[in-house]
Amino acid sequence: MVPILARQSIDRKIRQQLSVIVGDYEFYYAIGILTTFLPMEVNGQMHSDEVKRIALEAMKGYTPKNPAEEFLLSRIHRYEPHPDEWDETMASLFEDGKNTGMPEEYR
Repeated sequence: MVPILARQSIDRKIRQQLSVIVGDYEFYYAIGILTTFLPMEVNGQMHSDEVKRIALEAMKGYTPKNPAEEFLLSRIHRYEPHPDEWDETMASLFEDGKNTGMPEEYR
């Protein structure tokens, strides 16, 4: 998947609240966004199963501030990682999500 498609896909899914995260590219971008409002010790160099484990722990007790946050958390919770499929694009998408954050209308 081309990185721009992963970014557009997650942004659109947050806005329209539909679908699921379908691949690690989308997952890493979504996790980057998640770190903008829910601090946790993860980075784009980590494998997806470890990232998800840490994210789920950080999400415990967190109350989403809006439907977009709630939706993003639920998509991450449902995602099944593919830890053997890591590449540099995932690290780049994590950073993109971290730098971009939630779509403008949900900040």
